[in-house]
Amino acid sequence: GPLEDDERFKGHDGSAARVAALYLRRMTRLRHMDFDQALWQMLCLCSDPRRVYRSATYHRGTKHQWARDDPAFVVLIAYLLLVSTAAWCIGFGRGSPLSVLSLALYVLLVDFVVLGAALSTLAWTVANTYLLPSGGRGGRSGGSD
Repeated sequence: GPLEDDERFKGHDGSAARVAALYLRRMTRLRHMDFDQALWQMLCLCSDPRRVYRSATYHRGTKHQWARDDPAFVVLIAYLLLVSTAAWCIGFGRGSPLSVLSLALYVLLVDFVVLGAALSTLAWTVANTYLLPSGGRGGRSGGSD
């Protein structure tokens, strides 16, 4: 069945560390992940992003949150990054296990996690500062004084 401790993390009262711990715990339970939905989202983001937007909007209306609870999308991206890193190492003659492992760790930790977090935080800040209508959370009017 679903994770028993999920009820503790519903709502906005959980700290970021607790929510991250739950998300990481969910990554270890592959049978509970919806890989079909995540793969469908990946393919549709390339071919028809409007369908993914409509699906996310429906999800927002039914579950009252934009984010997916399921880490399958992140797990698939990490897997594809590992496969492409191994292929790159083999293709460019750096096929020793140590070089593949070190590059894979760099790609996953630095490129995917650190740079992804930094860029998404920057985009969130810009969007909340400049793109919200006046009266919105953190929004500016955008007009002259």
